[in-house]
Amino acid sequence: MPKYQVAMHATIGLYVTVEADSEEAAINAAYEEAPGDICAQCSGWGQSWSKEESDYEVDEDEVFDGKVYKAVTLIEE
Repeated sequence: MPKYQVAMHATIGLYVTVEADSEEAAINAAYEEAPGDICAQCSGWGQSWSKEESDYEVDEDEVFDGKVYKAVTLIEE
């Protein structure tokens, strides 16, 4: 029977809470605190499937119905 390889994709979301003096410092700290790559087993090594993750990128601020939803939010001073 023929075999097929089917390319698929998924999107993951991630929040990282950090302490920092500014939004820029918070972004830099979040990159350092974010989890690393997936392990060999989770990547499908030796299986009939494989999974990859791209590098993290900070979301853009979004405007919906006149309200701004910020990607970097101060939650406590």
